[in-house]
Amino acid sequence: MILNCLKKKLHKIFKGRQKNGGLREISLEDAGWRQFSAFQKKDFCGEVTQNLTILEDDILVIIPYSCSVVHEDFIKEPYIEIQRFSIATLDKTLQFGRQPRKLQIEVDINGERYFYNSLIHEKFQIDHKFLKEFAPRDDISLSENSRTSLINWIVKRFTRKAFPTSFNNVASSKIQDFRAYLDKRYSKNAYLDSLIGVYLKIDPFDEINIAEEPYEISVTFLVTEQGNAKYVDEFRDLRAHFETLITGINGIVFQSKDIKIESESTITMAEYNEMHRIDDYDYISLKHNN
Repeated sequence: MILNCLKKKLHKIFKGRQKNGGLREISLEDAGWRQFSAFQKKDFCGEVTQNLTILEDDILVIIPYSCSVVHEDFIKEPYIEIQRFSIATLDKTLQFGRQPRKLQIEVDINGERYFYNSLIHEKFQIDHKFLKEFAPRDDISLSENSRTSLINWIVKRFTRKAFPTSFNNVASSKIQDFRAYLDKRYSKNAYLDSLIGVYLKIDPFDEINIAEEPYEISVTFLVTEQGNAKYVDEFRDLRAHFETLITGINGIVFQSKDIKIESESTITMAEYNEMHRIDDYDYISLKHNN
């Protein structure tokens, strides 16, 4: 271990570039550090956190946006957030942020595809200066979908709203039935790999007396561009199944045209911010949060 650390220190020294006849320390930007840069235990010396045990196969991923990562004012940016991921087997129910407390990402290592899982609490801070000691791994990269899923998964931890209890009293059992329907099919139906999420908009988003006023809802099946073009019939069937499930629920009204299949490019940010995901595992209200 001591010999390995010495080699890394020497590598850092001689990785400097010539300037005015001398050596200068390479910058974080030139070293290749960015958002989603990854590294492993063998790449550094010592411990990066006291709260988690980092294993040899674990991957540590940089979370903040790239400008803050390469900004070397260590007073303004003293720490960098890291998410730890552990090697796993394929589990589609953990992808695209379907689980609020556990995420699976797809990682390319030397041209081979692997799957890694992380729990929401497996996040920690490191001293920003620590990144000056070594370089990120250029043989490890997250897929584009995994990058998007990772950031959305973390952000949703703080922005997610609980559904009104009066809505859940009448709708939660049917939504859970639909979620179970999806879970049974993820491993057998390739088209579901293209399903980003199922999103619900309800009006009003408040506690109401449904005997006097119903909830008006619209539903969006958000699908990747490729999936929307390739699996037209499959998603139409999925939409029809959901419509059958929610038809006739007391206190909920909708029109068939309000259950839509959309690709990412057709949804505006304003529309997205009004929608709430229902195909994951944490959509229920405060009263029923179990």
